[in-house]
Amino acid sequence: MENDYTLRQVAENASKACYICYRPSAHVLIDKSNTDFFYICKSHLTDKGFATRVDPPVDTAAIEAELKKKQLEAEKEKVKKEWEDAQKKKSDKNEEEKDKEDAEKVKEMILKDKKLPEPEPVPESRKYTLHPTIYTQRVRQKKELAAAKKRAEHIKTMQFPGVPKGLPGEKKEEQDEKKDDGGEGEGKEV
Repeated sequence: MENDYTLRQVAENASKACYICYRPSAHVLIDKSNTDFFYICKSHLTDKGFATRVDPPVDTAAIEAELKKKQLEAEKEKVKKEWEDAQKKKSDKNEEEKDKEDAEKVKEMILKDKKLPEPEPVPESRKYTLHPTIYTQRVRQKKELAAAKKRAEHIKTMQFPGVPKGLPGEKKEEQDEKKDDGGEGEGKEV
């Protein structure tokens, strides 16, 4: 188990009690190896005595390269449209083609005016490290839980001695003799 936790969000109907304040929470901190998780209120994550956010290193070169790529694509589209417009003006078209072209332009203008709803950005997972005392508490709880499970299994497999059959104070030999007689001590011939 490592002190490297990721914040995830679950559905509101799956919310459970917060680890700290026991209020319903839909936010879960889960460790890197998926062995430890607990529900937590988002407000507790800002407390430096509980957890610290660990931001991944920002790759500025990759961001700049992606931005340049988008700009080049936009310029490409712009030049392509200008060239198509110039070609359309040069060629002689009959009246029907012009009507179709006008209808297409109207459709394009309508689509441009009508903005399509952009999909909501998926919230990226946030990384946290727990405060050392909180982390050691989590580790201790996991160890105690594992030990309790082990004890419970051990108790299930334990065999206890049987209940004594004879009277208190009788010796085993006397008990064996009674068994051979069929339970009666008198009338036995030797």
